[in-house]
Amino acid sequence: MEKKYIEIRSFGGIAQPVVSAEGRTIEGYAIVFNTPSQVMYDWWDGDYFEERIAPEAVTDAFLATQDVKAVVEHNPERLLARSNKGKGSLTLTVDEKGLKYSFEAPDTQEGNNALELIKRGDYSGSSFKFRAYSKGCVEKEWSKEKQRWIHTIRKFDGIYDVCITTDPAYIETTVDVRSLQAPEERKSEEEMRSYYAELEQRARRF
Repeated sequence: MEKKYIEIRSFGGIAQPVVSAEGRTIEGYAIVFNTPSQVMYDWWDGDYFEERIAPEAVTDAFLATQDVKAVVEHNPERLLARSNKGKGSLTLTVDEKGLKYSFEAPDTQEGNNALELIKRGDYSGSSFKFRAYSKGCVEKEWSKEKQRWIHTIRKFDGIYDVCITTDPAYIETTVDVRSLQAPEERKSEEEMRSYYAELEQRARRF
């Protein structure tokens, strides 16, 4: 069965959103390149792995084909800005650190709340939603030293949102397809199909 689920990754540190000195510009890093994740567990493959994102995974040419929303906690109803094929109120920039986002907070309840909570430090990280399942997206290499797989994302099939988040741990994916702990027993083919069917239904709402 081909894995086509939408995933989420979150970052803290330099990815923390900030408000510019001018007053209403919010910016941060949705992706930080070459940053190792915490150890995750892949329910489908039954393996532990560590993940990082290579700089070549995100290019200006790729971003020019994407419709990316800036939202709060991956909720599409809490929209802050948007970049549709490189145009719109959301600016996405690739530099040596990663994928940087920047936008003017709208004069709406969500925009004003975001400004205040970022200034207070309540939003301590940034996150993004993506797919990376086609051939060549993920390179897998076994680490003898760490005794686990190292996954390197070399390209994305799609990036769908960037968001400010209160929980910037680089560990999570949607509907718990992957997690930090192994299950007591590996899920059956039927159970996995049910997982992915549920996830696809949720993804369509986003």
